[in-house]
Amino acid sequence: MIGIEEILISVVVALLCLGMLAVAILAGVFVVRGQKPKPEPTVQRQQTLILCPQCGASNTPGNNYCEQCGTALASRKWLDPTQHE
Repeated sequence: MIGIEEILISVVVALLCLGMLAVAILAGVFVVRGQKPKPEPTVQRQQTLILCPQCGASNTPGNNYCEQCGTALASRKWLDPTQHE
């Protein structure tokens, strides 16, 4: 006859096997072999540059005076850095 201890051991082993099977199934759902994860898209922020009316140097927005020659940037000419003249 089979004792209660052998039945409990069999139940524990069966539950462990089912748990490992569940983990393997879930891992297969989330990870597809042979495929690399796609990189997250990055948003490139375009910064508008300010051109100096005196020397033509590019200055960062918010500057009141040219970083190169010190000329006041009261009359601001805006330039998109992705466009070249």
